[in-house]
Amino acid sequence: MTETSRPVIKHRGEKVPTFLYGTAWKEDRTGALTHSALSCGFLGIDTANQRRHYDEAAVGKAVQQALAEGDLKRSDLFLQGFSLLTANAPFLNRPEIQQMSQQRGCSAAQIVFRFALQAGMIPLTGTTSEGHMKEDLAAYDIELSQVDVEAIENIALS
Repeated sequence: MTETSRPVIKHRGEKVPTFLYGTAWKEDRTGALTHSALSCGFLGIDTANQRRHYDEAAVGKAVQQALAEGDLKRSDLFLQGFSLLTANAPFLNRPEIQQMSQQRGCSAAQIVFRFALQAGMIPLTGTTSEGHMKEDLAAYDIELSQVDVEAIENIALS
């Protein structure tokens, strides 16, 4: 099946594949299986954030490897995750993230949600607090520079 014949839907003006490869429950085979999925033609990857059952860093490395092989561009790919970093207190407390949130007068979680939006991900919140729901949606009002986006990507992959 050629890329142009793969079914997609439009989400906020972006093409989103209608068939995603899920990385949950792949455990120590996460990287190899993600790379295989990309090599087979999957353009959508769902990380599901099942930390006990997959290797998040291996997903990033598999994507980087596939991009380096030259058959794909980052703009070809759709990555979906379950709030990959908002439940990760050490990540949210990183000085770089704290500085970004202080500069914008927002929470560190909002920085992560905004990053997800700018990276083409569909963020997912699981909060039970109405206040947090409103705060999470306020991520639409924040803008990150390309330098900020790259800094977050580098932190997440390290």
